[in-house]
Amino acid sequence: MLHARSSHTPFEVSAGLKEMGQAIRTARLRRRQSAAEVAARVGVSLPTFRKLEHGDPTVSLGAFATTAWVLGLLPAYRPRSVPRTTLMPQRWKQHGRPAGAAGRAR
Repeated sequence: MLHARSSHTPFEVSAGLKEMGQAIRTARLRRRQSAAEVAARVGVSLPTFRKLEHGDPTVSLGAFATTAWVLGLLPAYRPRSVPRTTLMPQRWKQHGRPAGAAGRAR
């Protein structure tokens, strides 16, 4: 079932969430833990946990992060979360500065 908010999710974001969900599911299965067990440790309902494993964008970032931490995956995602600030000016030159971008134009 698609939610109203998920229909506006950029493809790259949706693909990234699905990749994270698959990594979480794989880690859980390798540890031989049930979805119900991990959901309880994370503090979310089983249906919410199932959405998380499917990469549903309506699940909170906190739930994704807590699940990654519970399964020992959080350090693996930290380097990927650091923004590549050196690429931003090049992107702005190609596509224009995003709405709400801070700073003055150069």
